[in-house]
Amino acid sequence: MDSNKIRVVLRRFCGEVIALFPDIDEGRGQCMSYMRIGQHGAASRNLPRASRPVDLSEPDAAALMRELIALGYNLHIVKRMTRQKPQQYRTSAA
Repeated sequence: MDSNKIRVVLRRFCGEVIALFPDIDEGRGQCMSYMRIGQHGAASRNLPRASRPVDLSEPDAAALMRELIALGYNLHIVKRMTRQKPQQYRTSAA
C-alpha cells in the first residue's frame, strides 16, 4: 500500500453510508468517521458490528468516495477494521 494512502472502511449504518478510518484514533475506543450529512466525527470501533457492508457500486457509496477524494483523501478501501501496529496510528491531534 502507498504510504500516503489512508485506509477506509465503508459501511451502511441507519440507512446511510459511513466511512470509518481505523488508523485515525479519536480516543476512548473511537476512530474518525465521515458521513455526507454529519461530515467528520468520532465513531465507535464496534460500529461494524451494528452495520452492514456496502457495495462500492451503490450510488450513495460512490458519492461518498467522490466527496472524500474531493476533500483530498487518498483512499485505500479495506473491508475490515483491523488495526495496524500502534506506532502506525495517527491521531486527530497530529
